[in-house]
Parts: sequence; C-alpha cells; structure tokens
Amino acid sequence: VTQEAELRRYADIMYETIDRDLWLRRVRWSPSEEKAILALRSEVEALTGQLFGRPVQPLMCLFPAMAMVRLVEAAAALRGRRLRIVEIGPGSGFFGAYCLLHGHRYVGIDNTQALYLWQHRLFRWISRDSLQDFALADAPPTAFPDSRAALVPWWHFAEMYRAQGFQADIVVCDAAMGEMQDGA
Repeated sequence: VTQEAELRRYADIMYETIDRDLWLRRVRWSPSEEKAILALRSEVEALTGQLFGRPVQPLMCLFPAMAMVRLVEAAAALRGRRLRIVEIGPGSGFFGAYCLLHGHRYVGIDNTQALYLWQHRLFRWISRDSLQDFALADAPPTAFPDSRAALVPWWHFAEMYRAQGFQADIVVCDAAMGEMQDGA
C-alpha cells in the first residue's frame, strides 16, 4: 500500500468465492447475530465513506467469523464476563470487530502490511479511538493492554508470547497457519 485510498479494497476481501447460498439462505442467524452483522456492515460503510469518500458495504466476509463469535459468546457466558481475546492473522478484521462490538478486549497480530493498516483503521473506528498500536513501540505489551483494542506487529509477537504477565482468555488463529511458508 502506497496511498491511503488503496486500503478501501480491504474492507470487503476474503471469502469472495464462498457458497453464497449457504451463508445467505441456509445458515440461520439468531436475532442478535443478525443485529451484529447489520451493525458491522453499517460501521464499515460509515468508516469507508469517511476515509475514502466512497462507502463500501461488505457482504460475504461478514458471515464466516460469526461461527467463532458464537464460541466466544458461549465462553463469555460461562465465565460471566467479557473476555480478553488474541487473534493471530486477523485478515480483514471482522472477527475482531465483532468481538469489540460485543464488548470484549481484543489484540490482533498480523504480518501483512496492507491488512495491518486496514485493521488499524477498522479497530480504531469500532473501538471509538481506544486502540493501542505497538508498531512503533520499542517493545510489545507485557500484559494484556488496558485499551479495548490493540495491534501488535509480527516482530513483537515472540517477545509478547514469552511475557509472563500476558494472559488471554482465548487465542484464535483461523486459517493463518496454512498461509505460512515452511520456515515459519
């Protein structure tokens, strides 16, 4: 990414080739899930309209993350509280955005420049400017950040992982492991 406007394309990527009939007609969404899907769509549309002057209304990428959101909400209900979630490879960021909309605290870790930049804008918007970005920090967080959302670049991940005080309730890695090369 060399210009801010290029980030617009990341607002509706991933899952373009999935089975539309499955997600639009056969999967049954609860009223609260439907509300969350529509809320996130509206948030992304408002964000992209403000940032780029041309709103993007995402479609297929809104659905796959909902299966993980169901699991997070079940775990939160069991614990009786909102959770601290770490995601490795957030991609377009919609799982993280759902977590933030549900009141959880969230840390995303990515190694892709363009996606990281898009996630930064999305999480800052969804968290209402409660985002800590560790890209320019000398060190990663040693404990789960106090902010609602945080982004940690790949070069800080190993240090963060080894930090004794850094504890999360859930760690998610959805498909990112399959994208790594042999040396990773």
